[in-house]
Amino acid sequence: MKNIGLVLCVVALLAVSGCAGQQSSAPSTPSSAAASKATASGLYTAYNIWIMAPHNMKCINYKYGNNFLPAGTPVQKIHIGEDERPRQEYVGFETVGGKQKFKILYEPSWHPGKKIDHLKSVMFTSKTFQEMTDGLTQREIDALRAGKIVDGMASNAVFIAYGYPPEHRTPTLDRTVWVYWSNKFTSFNVCFDEAQKTVICK
Repeated sequence: MKNIGLVLCVVALLAVSGCAGQQSSAPSTPSSAAASKATASGLYTAYNIWIMAPHNMKCINYKYGNNFLPAGTPVQKIHIGEDERPRQEYVGFETVGGKQKFKILYEPSWHPGKKIDHLKSVMFTSKTFQEMTDGLTQREIDALRAGKIVDGMASNAVFIAYGYPPEHRTPTLDRTVWVYWSNKFTSFNVCFDEAQKTVICK
C-alpha cells in the first residue's frame, strides 16, 4: 500500500509540474493594435500633405486639387538632405513599405527664424490618426479627411487638415487669421473667433 501511495504522489507531482511548464512556455498574444503598431515605423504624417511632383514638392504645401497624402499615414526613412540643382535642403521620407517616396524642398524665406529641423519636427508625429483626432467632432474629422475647412472647426483640426501656416505671413498661431496657399500665385485666409473656431472671413 505504501508503494502504491508513493507512486500516486510521484504521478501527481509530475502532472502538476508538467502543467506549470506548459503555462510558462506559452507565448503571450499581443492585442491587434499592439501588433499593427509594431509593424509600423512608429511615425505618421501629422497633417495632409498635398502631392504635386513627389520629388519636387514645396514646404509651403500648396493645396491644389484633391491628391494628398492623408494625415496619419505611417512613414519611414525620414531624413534631411540637400539637392544639387537647385541647391536646396529638403525633408525626405517614404510611406511604410516604400510604395511612395517624397522629397519636400525647404524655402527659408517662407519660414523666417526657423530651420529645416522645425519643418521636420512638425511634419511628423508619433500619434496615430485616432489619437490625433481624439476630441474632434465627426464633422471636423470628415472635413479634414476630405482636405477641407468648415465653419466651426477647431484650430487643431485645421492644423491636421492643412498643416502649420507659413511663418512669413502667419508669424504666430495666436493670430485670428492664418494664411495658406492654393498655388504659387493664390493665397487664402482661414479665420478664427475668440474660441479658436473657424468663422467666415470678413
